[in-house]
Amino acid sequence: MSAATGLEPRAVEGGSAASWVEQARQAIQAPIQRLARDAARLNLLRQDADLAAQSGDLQAICDATALLTAEFGRCMTLLAGSGRDEALIARLRHDLRTPLNAIRGYAELLLEEGDADALRGHLRELLAHSDDVLAAIADQLIGEGGATTGAAEPRRAPIEPVRLAALGPVDRSQPGRILVVDDNAANRDVLSRRLAREGHAVIAVEDGDGALARLAAQPFDLVLLDFEMPGLKGIEVLERMKSQPGLASIPVVMISAGTDVRRIASCLECGAEDYVAKPFDPIVLRARIGACLEKKRLRERSTIGSNGLAT
Repeated sequence: MSAATGLEPRAVEGGSAASWVEQARQAIQAPIQRLARDAARLNLLRQDADLAAQSGDLQAICDATALLTAEFGRCMTLLAGSGRDEALIARLRHDLRTPLNAIRGYAELLLEEGDADALRGHLRELLAHSDDVLAAIADQLIGEGGATTGAAEPRRAPIEPVRLAALGPVDRSQPGRILVVDDNAANRDVLSRRLAREGHAVIAVEDGDGALARLAAQPFDLVLLDFEMPGLKGIEVLERMKSQPGLASIPVVMISAGTDVRRIASCLECGAEDYVAKPFDPIVLRARIGACLEKKRLRERSTIGSNGLAT
């Protein structure tokens, strides 16, 4: 048993598919059940009149937890009928991590607000249990023979205002015009609110066609682009942007609930500036967005200087 997570070790290589699926079910189900109990307690607290301002975010946490539970049941059913199909396992890792991004995102937004003391302990516990779920997914949903293309799941401390302050104040004198592209409404909401809090002007769209239409209609300094979307995939949008002179210079940060290092490499090879995995660490997200915006401004100043010398 893992001292860090309380999880059983991975199935022994060469065991039957049925025994592996059952072990994965038990190892992932336990922390999901703890997370569901956390969400149920938050749902009860949501009825408190003093928490009316936080009610919407608490409901979003409960909805995402219910989705996670339903997705877990669906995933286990699919695994039971297919064995260790690597493509399916990668897809299921993605589908389970997506609601976890919403759970963590709304919980961290509530913690950052700093005005809901009655919730603070409950939110910290929920975040710790969401870490356990992530660790179980990474530890159990692996390919035949234990092979996995995903990176190990780091555990992180709960986000508090003091942790964000460690990066220094946000430079609101130079806000970025940021386009968020994600088919998941909760992910769009969390990202948009986080970026708006830091002074950026944010537009959010739900698919690749909408992204290209927005890019054609108005200027942006940065695009946060989900990899896995219906219709045009994120990498297809990236390729189209990099093929158009008017869009090629806009930095793109790819975002995805997948952890396949080959996918990350393919995005970087196609011209993405960076890659951020869901669930997001707000510290990492802010740092990477700030670095991309600063590099773009430096390139623009350099171009202006070069044009001035040429004339």
